[in-house]
Amino acid sequence: MLFNLQLISKFKLTKCLAEMISGDVLPFSTVENFGFRIGDFVSYATPAFNAYVLKHVQDFGAAMSMDFGTLESNYFACTVHFLNSEWELTSWTLNFNEYDEKTSDAEHVRKNLLSILEAYGINIDLARKNITFTTDRGSNLLAALSDVIRIDDSCHQLNILSKRTITPYKAQYITNQIQLSDAVKETLKTCDGHLKALIIIIKAIL
Repeated sequence: MLFNLQLISKFKLTKCLAEMISGDVLPFSTVENFGFRIGDFVSYATPAFNAYVLKHVQDFGAAMSMDFGTLESNYFACTVHFLNSEWELTSWTLNFNEYDEKTSDAEHVRKNLLSILEAYGINIDLARKNITFTTDRGSNLLAALSDVIRIDDSCHQLNILSKRTITPYKAQYITNQIQLSDAVKETLKTCDGHLKALIIIIKAIL
């Protein structure tokens, strides 16, 4: 089963999307705005997509990545990944919204996740059985996902490792096999300082 927007009237979606854009200024909170929630765009396109996601989770299982980030504003994103009927890996963003310190603790993350899953017809029992969650090792995410299958995001961990190899800190995250001597750490700190200075020079030139 493939999800194809061509199955839905392109003219209808274009018309609804144009009305949504013209009705709102499209800040991060677009999905909370009147035009998005009440307009025809979501109500017209969502059911088919929700059923598509639910079917794949039920029949084949899926992976779900979750993370917090900052890009001019604090945001939380949740993406589902699975193989479609053509054995192609597909990824779909299920949720993307702003957050603040008050809503980034484990309790709020848990409630937000359950709300996201519920919107696609996925209950917690199905999630425990058929979804593998991948996240970084943030304490809020670890606590929120303590009763489901969760694995470390390898890309995130490698990124942290590369940064901490150059600028060592929080050494407990680095395995004993690659612990660095104090002399090597000092050398790397010097290299890191030179690299930062070089970045400043390059940015000034550009």
